Amino acid sequence: MKALTLNAKDRHKITADIYKVTELNPKRLSKILRNLTLDDTIRKRYEVSKDALLKLLILGKLKGIKFDIKLVDYLKTRPDEALDLGFYKGENGNVKLPDRRTLGLFRKNLTKDESALVGFVAKTIEDALYTKGTFLDLSCARQEPEKEVLSKSAIYKATQEKTKELSRMIKKTLLKQLKDRTKYNSIYKDEEFLDLLIHISLSQDFAKEGAKVLRTLKDSKVPVGATLFYYLKKYSLEEVSNVFAKIFDITFSMAEKAGLLSRMTKHTIAIDCHEWFYYGKQIEGGFVVGKKPGRGTLRCFKFITLDIVDKECRFTLLALPVIKSKDEQVTQVDLVKRLIERALGKIKIWRVLMDRGFLGADIINFLKSKGLEFIIPAKSSNKATVNSKLLEPNPVAVIKGEMMGNSRVNLIVIKEYGHRYGFFTNIETGLDDDKMAMGIADFYSRRWQIETGYRVKKYAFRGKTTSRKYIIRYIYFMLSVVLYNFWILINGLLIFELNLKGDKPILSAKVFDAILYKTRALEDIT
Repeated sequence: MKALTLNAKDRHKITADIYKVTELNPKRLSKILRNLTLDDTIRKRYEVSKDALLKLLILGKLKGIKFDIKLVDYLKTRPDEALDLGFYKGENGNVKLPDRRTLGLFRKNLTKDESALVGFVAKTIEDALYTKGTFLDLSCARQEPEKEVLSKSAIYKATQEKTKELSRMIKKTLLKQLKDRTKYNSIYKDEEFLDLLIHISLSQDFAKEGAKVLRTLKDSKVPVGATLFYYLKKYSLEEVSNVFAKIFDITFSMAEKAGLLSRMTKHTIAIDCHEWFYYGKQIEGGFVVGKKPGRGTLRCFKFITLDIVDKECRFTLLALPVIKSKDEQVTQVDLVKRLIERALGKIKIWRVLMDRGFLGADIINFLKSKGLEFIIPAKSSNKATVNSKLLEPNPVAVIKGEMMGNSRVNLIVIKEYGHRYGFFTNIETGLDDDKMAMGIADFYSRRWQIETGYRVKKYAFRGKTTSRKYIIRYIYFMLSVVLYNFWILINGLLIFELNLKGDKPILSAKVFDAILYKTRALEDIT
């Protein structure tokens, strides 16, 4: 076979083959490379096909493995992938792999055309996967955890290496959605804007000061805060919504491939609103909405989120802005319906936990129509909640068939530490009503996971700004949610692979920040 080059005919053939393979939903990068043939000539010096060595270099670029010895070590622990690339088994039954010296000599003797071919194939595979929203090799990385207890130094080293690999994937995912907003003659590139945006988010800093700090930490160029805002203001609200909707889909796919979430399992979800206090003048367009008096203001930017709050998993599945525009009257009920409809397209829902601010007949009827169990706190003004006769002599009362608008639900009333509180639910209680009622109240405490997650997003993943531009606030909030999900994903993978007990994060947000902005997403690819 004639070796492929980068002429128009071969470029078209390579691109067509790659996109054809990715449509078959392969589970590993090596499976895509297996279906390509770049050069089947044999070099006697290396005793392996040139095609296999070229594919090994491509795999290294896609996974961000720069050193030859690490690339060889990677294949030693993954013989199936080595076979996919074209290496073969020796007489002893083990896969015959090149050593570091052999691979180094091969890399050194590559012609300019061969080097360009490796870069083109890697870039085309990357574009095909991220255009489709496919994220490979996460599930393959989840191997059986080692039985021995690792030392602190081994845990630290493994954490650093795995975080670098995943950080590279994260930045690729974000950059692919930016869609090359900068022009060819721009002083700053998309990745430099993304580095600054990530840094001010994870350091909870203002853009102006964050740029100064980042400039002292990095050798590359860093845009100033005003330049970042000029860059972000180019986006429309619709564009930002579409970008982050795509990123939410990709992160869910990543979590699913990593085994942290499952479409087959019924999940408990929590829906809540998050307020970002606003102290400036009113903004046209309905972006600033009213709130209860507090913290010296009556106004805020508001967002609504849907979180998975299973005992073993916390993950923000979706987030939407709350905008009261004159042109489009979108109610809270509409937003809840939109969130749940989208969530049902991804997961099975068991129970829905909501704050008392969502209590209403329309939402209850919608949840019942979808066959979903729900728990919503009763308002303190509810007559049944304050009725003391219901709590004599027991501290727990269950009222079945309580009317909520035109719908009947169960009301649980509990007296504890001198206070009364209640919950509306459609969960059926049995003979032991009191015990089940307390169990339902305890179950609702899972919703506080979303409050904890909100505090993490606010104080660990969201930059500060006084900008009145809604698009800036919107991007800041949505990025904080995305970074929170990535942080949860990385910690989940690390806990599994290092065979650690408990669910306490082993990677702090600040270390995540340092590794993330030091990792080059497009290194050796473009």
